[in-house]
Amino acid sequence: MPLMYIAKINLNSKIFDVYEERLRLGEVLNEIFEKMNEKDNYKIRKRKEFKDSLGNTKVYIKTSEYQFNELTKFEEEKIVTGKVIRTYNRPTEDFNEKNELVDVYVQEHVSIYFYFDVRKELVTFSVRQAFGYNQFIEAFKYLLNISIKDYEFEVFLKKDQNMLERKLKSLRKVKRVSATLIPPNSNEGELKALRESIGYIAECRDTNAKKIKLDLIDTDDIGLNMEAKMMRETISAAVKGYGDITTYGINKNGREQIVKSNTDAALTRVVNENLTEDDYNVEARDFIAAVRAESMLNI
Repeated sequence: MPLMYIAKINLNSKIFDVYEERLRLGEVLNEIFEKMNEKDNYKIRKRKEFKDSLGNTKVYIKTSEYQFNELTKFEEEKIVTGKVIRTYNRPTEDFNEKNELVDVYVQEHVSIYFYFDVRKELVTFSVRQAFGYNQFIEAFKYLLNISIKDYEFEVFLKKDQNMLERKLKSLRKVKRVSATLIPPNSNEGELKALRESIGYIAECRDTNAKKIKLDLIDTDDIGLNMEAKMMRETISAAVKGYGDITTYGINKNGREQIVKSNTDAALTRVVNENLTEDDYNVEARDFIAAVRAESMLNI
């Protein structure tokens, strides 16, 4: 059955203005609601390899273009629904005028429907073949940054805290932890509690850093202390949608194992097959409400 993912939309470029009450987050969210559009697009190009009929390796430039489509805005609730469309080229074979099979490139289209609660800064979606969650959150981030030019945003999946902690505890020894973290982006009522529970915020403000990259490495046989304050704060930030964490260690069978917060502990909900858009919206609204309630308990 399909899985519904949920991601946190974070103001990043002027977040300290929000902290200092020089900028109201609500104003930024209203601008997101007003300026999301179907005209802007985001392109990315990558060198890719494929095998021809003789087994030879060939290289081509794969271009993926993303844009919003079929946007519907609900003014009172500040909800936006719609699709992110991915258009990309891929190699295949076709007959030429001599009835010979030759390499050609075709253009494909694939879309993901989303439900975006702008006020709560949360977007839900389900992935599909040729359009994964990493592609979706990257496209969503860049489309927001292109559409709302005065600000920059970061988008991270919310994580299942119990699942992430269970995966980490399956490691007998942790040798390395790599993380990308941003200053928490939340409404005014939650920020004070978040500042007290996530200590790296002070370092961000002191240095005016909008993003922190951690790389903690153990060089002996003891392993990193995953109960240390820094580790607990890093895990907490990733769970809340303020970053990602990758852990390298040795499992209880003595084998090397990597735990990625996105891959191994994404917060999801199972939804029914063959949902209409209205049905999907109901599921998304319930999922967001449940996640928000849990987040308030865990601040």
